[in-house]
Amino acid sequence: MTIKLTLVAGARPNFIKLSPVINNIIKRQKNGEQLSYSIIHTGQHYDKNMSNVFFEEMGIPLPNYQLSVGSGTHSVQTGLMMIEIEKILMNEKPHYVIAIGDTNSTIAAALAAAKLKIPVAHIEAGLRSFDKHIPEEINRIVCDHLSSLLFPPTIVGYENLVKEGITEENIFNFGDVMYDAALVHKSKSNISELLQSLNLKSNQYILATIHRAENTDNLENLEYIIDFITEIAKKNPVLFPIHPRTKKIINENGRFKVILNNEAIKIIEPMSYITLLGAIQESSFVMTDSGGLQKESYFFSKKCLNIFHSTPWPELENSGWLTLCPPNPLSNMKKNLSDMLEKKTGEVSNLYGEGNAAELIVEKIISRIKNGI
Repeated sequence: MTIKLTLVAGARPNFIKLSPVINNIIKRQKNGEQLSYSIIHTGQHYDKNMSNVFFEEMGIPLPNYQLSVGSGTHSVQTGLMMIEIEKILMNEKPHYVIAIGDTNSTIAAALAAAKLKIPVAHIEAGLRSFDKHIPEEINRIVCDHLSSLLFPPTIVGYENLVKEGITEENIFNFGDVMYDAALVHKSKSNISELLQSLNLKSNQYILATIHRAENTDNLENLEYIIDFITEIAKKNPVLFPIHPRTKKIINENGRFKVILNNEAIKIIEPMSYITLLGAIQESSFVMTDSGGLQKESYFFSKKCLNIFHSTPWPELENSGWLTLCPPNPLSNMKKNLSDMLEKKTGEVSNLYGEGNAAELIVEKIISRIKNGI
C-alpha cells in the first residue's frame, strides 16, 4: 500500500512549519518507503516576498496545486479555499490531511477534510490565547476539535487540549517544527551585507515587525505604535521590514508618513525567512505582533516585546523572555519596554522540543495509517 498525504499551506508561518515535515517525508521516500504526498498552496499570502521565496530558499518542492485565493474577508477567503480544497481531496483521496498552524488555510483544510471523512493531523495544536476576538483563536479551536491526530508544540498546548476533552491517546507533544526549521537554517543567513548597507551594527539595533489587522486597521492603535517606534529610534536604530498591509495603510494616511522620513528607522521590504533569522540573531531585541517571531526570538536568546494584548506562548512570558505591550499611549508602552529590559530571564531550554519534532510527527501519522486507525 502506498500511503498518501496531502499538506495544506498558504501563509508565511505555514511554509516555515511545512519545511521540516515535507523534507522528512521526502527522506523516507528516498529510503524506499511507499509514500506519496501532494502540497496545496492556497495563496493566502500571494506577495512573492511573503510566499514564493520561502519555497525557494527552504528547499520545499513547488506546490502540486496553487489556488491563488488572494485577499478577502475571513469568510470569503476561507470559503473559497474550502471549495477548491474539497475538489482536490476528492481527486487525491489521501489517507490523511496535514493542517499546519492557525491561519484561514488551516481551518479551510480541516473543514474540507472533515466533511469528506478524511482524518486530519493538526501540527501546532493546542495553542490558546483565550481571546476569541482574534481570528486565529477561532481557527485553532475548530481545527483541534476536527482533528484525529493533534501535535501540540509545548506541554501547555497538550494540557489545553486535555482540558477541552480531547482524547489523550490522540495527542502527542513531540516539540515544535518551527524549532526544527530554525536549527536547520540558522547559520545560512548572510545578514552582514544587509546590515552594512543600512549602516547597522550587530547588537545595536532593534528588529520590529507589525502586521496584525488589529494593529494596522485600527488607526488609533497604529498611531500609538508609530509614536512608540519613533521614540525608540531616538536612542537605537530600528530595522523595520514592512508588511504589505502596514505599508499600504501608512501610505494612505498622511499622519503616519513621518515614520518614512526618519533616518533612524530602516524601512525595508519583507525579509526572506533565512535573512530574518539572521536579523534576529544580530539584533539587541525584537518587538513584534507576530506569534512566530516571538518564538524565534527565544530560539536565539533575544527578549521580545509583544505589541499585542495576548500571546499563545505563556511559557515565554512566564520565563521572562516575552513581555506584553498592547498599543497604548506612549508612556504606557515605554513602561512595558522598561519592564522587559529589567526582567530576568530563565535559561533557554527545550521548551519546544529537541529539534526532531517533524520526524516524530511523520512517523506517528504513518504508523496510524498502517494500523488502520
